[in-house]
Amino acid sequence: MSRFLTIFNVLLAVALVGLCALWYSGMPDRIPIHFDLAGRPDGWGSRASFIVLPLIGLLVAGSMAAIGRAAVRNPGLMNIPGKATLLELAPEAQREALEPVKVMMDLMATLILLLFHVVCASTYRASQGHDVSNLIGLPLYALIAAMLIAPVWMMIAMKRLLAARQQQMRNS
Repeated sequence: MSRFLTIFNVLLAVALVGLCALWYSGMPDRIPIHFDLAGRPDGWGSRASFIVLPLIGLLVAGSMAAIGRAAVRNPGLMNIPGKATLLELAPEAQREALEPVKVMMDLMATLILLLFHVVCASTYRASQGHDVSNLIGLPLYALIAAMLIAPVWMMIAMKRLLAARQQQMRNS
């Protein structure tokens, strides 16, 4: 799953940069940089401010992916419930127990890249005078909800893996 998400995230990142580069040349000098909950622009900035959006998305998504990989390579760096139990496991068992963390961080990177696709597309479309309420509404809220659910899923999956490994250690 993590390999698929890594490849998918690279494709999303390339698409984000490509689309933003394509859209940039067609934008007016003054563009919307903030929207209200109904999707109406309520803040304005220069066209150059558009360049920052994909850069922030790439930086945050890349950081998420890097943290997930660092967790698997060095479990002692993680601040998680059951850390003492995790560190008692053999290195291979630690990597297995931390796989949900890596997958969750890759999933968070995916969601962040999708979020920035929505934000950049909304900014571009609004700069062209189009209504963006259909982009700002449900898609944006669904992505934010998924970002809140992913860590909960990861904690549940990791607790189950740690409990199973702990049981195996007791039985051996």
